[in-house]
Amino acid sequence: MTSIIVWLASAALMLAIIALIVAIMTSRKHAELLERQQQRLLMLTEALGALENKPQTRQPAANNEAVTQLREEFEQWQRKQQHAIQQIEQQQQAQQEQFATTLKQLEQQEPEIKLYQRAAKLVEQGASVDDLMQACDLPRAEAELMLAMHKRS
Repeated sequence: MTSIIVWLASAALMLAIIALIVAIMTSRKHAELLERQQQRLLMLTEALGALENKPQTRQPAANNEAVTQLREEFEQWQRKQQHAIQQIEQQQQAQQEQFATTLKQLEQQEPEIKLYQRAAKLVEQGASVDDLMQACDLPRAEAELMLAMHKRS
Protein backbone atom coordinates (compact mmCIF):
# COMPACT_ATOMS: atom_id res chain seq x y z
CA MET A 1 0.00 0.00 0.00
CA THR A 2 2.75 2.40 0.95
CA SER A 3 4.73 1.56 -2.17
CA ILE A 4 1.69 2.51 -4.25
CA ILE A 5 1.55 5.86 -2.46
CA VAL A 6 5.24 6.44 -3.15
CA TRP A 7 4.75 5.45 -6.77
CA LEU A 8 1.78 7.82 -7.12
CA ALA A 9 3.70 10.64 -5.46
CA SER A 10 6.63 10.02 -7.81
CA ALA A 11 4.31 10.01 -10.81
CA ALA A 12 2.68 13.27 -9.64
CA LEU A 13 6.11 14.83 -9.19
CA MET A 14 7.16 13.75 -12.68
CA LEU A 15 3.97 15.20 -14.15
CA ALA A 16 4.60 18.47 -12.34
CA ILE A 17 8.16 18.58 -13.69
CA ILE A 18 6.93 17.89 -17.23
CA ALA A 19 4.30 20.62 -16.88
CA LEU A 20 6.96 23.03 -15.65
CA ILE A 21 9.18 22.24 -18.65
CA VAL A 22 6.24 22.80 -21.00
CA ALA A 23 5.48 26.12 -19.33
CA ILE A 24 9.10 27.23 -19.66
CA MET A 25 9.15 26.30 -23.33
CA THR A 26 5.86 28.12 -23.89
CA SER A 27 7.18 31.19 -22.09
CA ARG A 28 10.27 31.19 -24.29
CA LYS A 29 8.13 30.98 -27.43
CA HIS A 30 5.98 33.84 -26.18
CA ALA A 31 9.10 35.89 -25.45
CA GLU A 32 10.39 35.27 -28.98
CA LEU A 33 7.02 36.27 -30.41
CA LEU A 34 7.00 39.46 -28.36
CA GLU A 35 10.53 40.29 -29.50
CA ARG A 36 9.54 39.86 -33.16
CA GLN A 37 6.48 42.03 -32.59
CA GLN A 38 8.60 44.71 -30.95
CA GLN A 39 10.95 44.70 -33.95
CA ARG A 40 7.98 45.08 -36.29
CA LEU A 41 6.65 47.90 -34.14
CA LEU A 42 10.02 49.64 -34.36
CA MET A 43 10.04 49.27 -38.15
CA LEU A 44 6.52 50.67 -38.41
CA THR A 45 7.42 53.56 -36.13
CA GLU A 46 10.46 54.37 -38.25
CA ALA A 47 8.41 54.16 -41.45
CA LEU A 48 5.76 56.44 -39.98
CA GLY A 49 8.39 58.90 -38.80
CA ALA A 50 10.04 58.88 -42.22
CA LEU A 51 6.72 59.62 -43.92
CA GLU A 52 5.90 62.41 -41.49
CA ASN A 53 9.34 64.00 -41.88
CA LYS A 54 9.45 63.57 -45.67
CA PRO A 55 9.38 66.92 -47.43
CA GLN A 56 6.13 67.73 -49.21
CA THR A 57 6.21 67.02 -52.94
CA ARG A 58 3.71 67.41 -55.72
CA GLN A 59 1.01 65.42 -53.92
CA PRO A 60 0.83 66.63 -50.29
CA ALA A 61 -2.76 65.40 -49.90
CA ALA A 62 -1.79 61.87 -50.97
CA ASN A 63 1.13 61.88 -48.52
CA ASN A 64 -1.10 63.06 -45.71
CA GLU A 65 -3.61 60.32 -46.51
CA ALA A 66 -0.83 57.74 -46.57
CA VAL A 67 0.50 58.98 -43.22
CA THR A 68 -2.99 58.96 -41.72
CA GLN A 69 -3.66 55.45 -43.02
CA LEU A 70 -0.30 54.24 -41.72
CA ARG A 71 -0.97 55.82 -38.34
CA GLU A 72 -4.39 54.13 -38.14
CA GLU A 73 -2.92 50.76 -39.13
CA PHE A 74 -0.15 51.23 -36.60
CA GLU A 75 -2.59 52.07 -33.80
CA GLN A 76 -4.79 49.10 -34.71
CA TRP A 77 -1.77 46.80 -34.76
CA GLN A 78 -0.61 48.21 -31.43
CA ARG A 79 -4.02 47.49 -29.84
CA LYS A 80 -3.88 43.91 -31.15
CA GLN A 81 -0.40 43.46 -29.70
CA GLN A 82 -1.47 44.79 -26.31
CA HIS A 83 -4.40 42.38 -26.33
CA ALA A 84 -2.09 39.48 -27.27
CA ILE A 85 0.31 40.42 -24.46
CA GLN A 86 -2.56 40.48 -21.96
CA GLN A 87 -3.66 37.02 -23.10
CA ILE A 88 -0.13 35.67 -22.73
CA GLU A 89 0.13 37.15 -19.25
CA GLN A 90 -3.20 35.58 -18.28
CA GLN A 91 -2.06 32.18 -19.59
CA GLN A 92 1.19 32.41 -17.65
CA GLN A 93 -0.67 33.41 -14.50
CA ALA A 94 -3.04 30.45 -14.91
CA GLN A 95 -0.05 28.12 -15.34
CA GLN A 96 1.58 29.54 -12.21
CA GLU A 97 -1.62 28.97 -10.25
CA GLN A 98 -1.79 25.40 -11.58
CA PHE A 99 1.82 24.77 -10.51
CA ALA A 100 1.12 26.21 -7.07
CA THR A 101 -1.85 23.86 -6.71
CA THR A 102 0.24 20.88 -7.83
CA LEU A 103 2.99 21.84 -5.41
CA LYS A 104 0.50 22.04 -2.53
CA GLN A 105 -0.81 18.60 -3.44
CA LEU A 106 2.73 17.23 -3.47
CA GLU A 107 3.46 18.86 -0.12
CA GLN A 108 0.40 17.16 1.34
CA GLN A 109 1.76 13.82 0.18
CA GLU A 110 5.17 14.64 1.61
CA PRO A 111 4.87 12.74 4.94
CA GLU A 112 4.93 9.40 3.12
CA ILE A 113 7.86 10.51 1.00
CA LYS A 114 9.76 11.72 4.07
CA LEU A 115 9.16 8.37 5.72
CA TYR A 116 10.80 6.53 2.84
CA GLN A 117 13.61 9.07 2.62
CA ARG A 118 14.29 8.50 6.31
CA ALA A 119 14.21 4.75 5.77
CA ALA A 120 16.65 5.09 2.85
CA LYS A 121 19.06 7.09 5.05
CA LEU A 122 18.86 4.48 7.76
CA VAL A 123 19.61 1.76 5.22
CA GLU A 124 22.64 3.71 4.01
CA GLN A 125 23.81 3.96 7.63
CA GLY A 126 23.57 0.18 7.95
CA ALA A 127 20.25 -0.30 9.70
CA SER A 128 18.79 -3.78 9.91
CA VAL A 129 15.32 -4.94 8.92
CA ASP A 130 14.19 -4.71 12.55
CA ASP A 131 15.62 -1.19 12.88
CA LEU A 132 13.67 -0.06 9.79
CA MET A 133 10.49 -1.68 11.02
CA GLN A 134 10.71 0.10 14.39
CA ALA A 135 12.02 3.50 13.29
CA CYS A 136 9.80 3.93 10.22
CA ASP A 137 6.82 1.74 11.13
CA LEU A 138 7.30 -0.33 7.96
CA PRO A 139 6.07 -3.86 7.44
CA ARG A 140 8.79 -6.52 7.31
CA ALA A 141 8.38 -7.03 3.52
CA GLU A 142 8.94 -3.33 2.78
CA ALA A 143 11.93 -3.14 5.12
CA GLU A 144 13.45 -6.17 3.42
CA LEU A 145 12.74 -4.66 0.01
CA MET A 146 14.47 -1.41 1.02
CA LEU A 147 17.57 -3.35 2.13
CA ALA A 148 17.56 -5.46 -1.06
CA MET A 149 17.29 -2.35 -3.23
CA HIS A 150 20.16 -0.72 -1.37
CA LYS A 151 22.38 -3.78 -1.85
CA ARG A 152 21.77 -3.73 -5.61
CA SER A 153 22.85 -0.12 -6.02
